[in-house]
Amino acid sequence: MSAENKTSPIAILSAWLAVLIPAGWGVYNTVHTAIKLFERPTIH
Repeated sequence: MSAENKTSPIAILSAWLAVLIPAGWGVYNTVHTAIKLFERPTIH
């Protein structure tokens, strides 16, 4: 049997965070901007 190289759980977590944090920020900004398209215009 050959020895397997195990990736550190901390490395995996930090890689996922490096992807999910900017992606989540982008989704939040997109939804926040898209909501403005569907709001009823205010008439003063």
